[in-house]
Amino acid sequence: MYDLPDGVRRQGWQIEVPDQSLFPAHFGADSVIFRAGLELAIMRYGLAAFALLRRFMRVPVNGFVVQVFKIAADLLSPFGSGRGGMSVMVVVAGERRYWRLLAEDGDGPYIPAIATRALLRRNVLSVGARPALDVITLEEAEAAMSDLRVKTEVASVPFQPIFPQVLGASFDALPDVVRKTHLTTDISRWQGQARVRRGSSLWSRFLGGLFGFPPEADGVDVEVVKTATPQGERWNRRFGSSRFRSFLAATPDGMTERFGPFTFLLGLTVEEAALHFPVKSARVGPLPLPRWLLPVSIAREYEQGGRFCFDVKLHAPVTGDLLVHYQGQLSPVPRAEASER
Repeated sequence: MYDLPDGVRRQGWQIEVPDQSLFPAHFGADSVIFRAGLELAIMRYGLAAFALLRRFMRVPVNGFVVQVFKIAADLLSPFGSGRGGMSVMVVVAGERRYWRLLAEDGDGPYIPAIATRALLRRNVLSVGARPALDVITLEEAEAAMSDLRVKTEVASVPFQPIFPQVLGASFDALPDVVRKTHLTTDISRWQGQARVRRGSSLWSRFLGGLFGFPPEADGVDVEVVKTATPQGERWNRRFGSSRFRSFLAATPDGMTERFGPFTFLLGLTVEEAALHFPVKSARVGPLPLPRWLLPVSIAREYEQGGRFCFDVKLHAPVTGDLLVHYQGQLSPVPRAEASER
């Protein structure tokens, strides 16, 4: 959800645009994410369902399909409004800085042409075709919108990554390479290699499949992509061709990690220059799990030979059998290489 002026909130979903390649090269941005969304939930989820359908069926986007969507939009128009908006956020110097816009009375469709309007007010125009990344200033854009029903606002919010939030002063006791992996302000990517061992019991295989843990392997390529959100951090892990994800959040009780409907409270501690991740409690949705159903986590992150290392061993609840054990090293992906992804 994204905040707009006058307390308006809108949902946006990630889309692919050329700016994702242009912005990192031009502005030196570590990462760029664009999201877009429609006001009515039925339209947003309807488009999402159509996009999912096209993954499995080659449904053409022809005149007939466009007309069907146009008819549906016209039927739903009485339930919407003439309000639209946008929010731009950059992370810099420990802050999240926002520029927000709200357009009223159907003036939103004029916004994409504001850059052209601002340029036409100049006495001299530059010649040549090129990406219009910084051709006009924000002041020129806002002046070109002065006769529209548009409201803008600027906001700044202090930002601290979730691990320093939870660990406090003990975070500074960690080796530099470990601290860097937990200072994600937008998106960070890490690559390396790992060794994976899986439990052989039926119970361990069932739980390993349920959580999507990687299969047993030696020297498998690993990639971890961490994405900071207003609620926490999303971690996407890839071991070879196997992927699994989790979501971490700083709460008043400490750090939590969510795998699907399962949420685990982690008792983060710093001991002997290593970060440890024991599991203290868990729940399924809102329902707490009894202690005898908790997995045993023997997990740590540490520095060895100047490199970031991880060693994660999980034992299955009830039986105590090995669930999964993966250990290896990670290095940051250079900005230029990450921007090409």
